[in-house]
Amino acid sequence: MATRTGIGAAIEGLRTWLAEVAEEQFQRHRRWLRDLAPEQERAIRTQLLPSVVDQLVLACVREGLWCEISDGAKALSLPKKAGR
Repeated sequence: MATRTGIGAAIEGLRTWLAEVAEEQFQRHRRWLRDLAPEQERAIRTQLLPSVVDQLVLACVREGLWCEISDGAKALSLPKKAGR
């Protein structure tokens, strides 16, 4: 697989970070969801969480927000948008 650079790498970094946050929040709220059947939990992990992450990434891309992840530190930078 080719390595991504520039915007593609920033978007992939954002997607990875948001997926980690989604998983952490799912784990955090697990006690309120204790009665989930294994297939329900699997559906949440394979369908719902990735869908939410994709929608958040799309919203960030549309707004021009890029997540730059370097050396384990997570920071948002806001590039200037053309025409604004």
